[in-house]
Amino acid sequence: QMQVYPNPGNGKFTVKFNLKNSGEAKLTIKDASGKLIEERILKNLSAGENTYSMKTKNSISNGVYNITIETGFAKATQQISIEP
Repeated sequence: QMQVYPNPGNGKFTVKFNLKNSGEAKLTIKDASGKLIEERILKNLSAGENTYSMKTKNSISNGVYNITIETGFAKATQQISIEP
């Protein structure tokens, strides 16, 4: 389960997600064709609800992207829209 807001946004997003176990997660952003745009490893996360605020790279253009949070146990993806 994952929420990304604001959506649509200007490249600054907050990602809220729940983890069953403490540890780390991989956050990826891919464009509509599946090309990897950005990847981050989030470390020292606690079990339960986590919140991560981020700003995408300046090189990312307006459009629709998929943000995925992945652990060894689960994976969640949400579509986001970046607008000016």
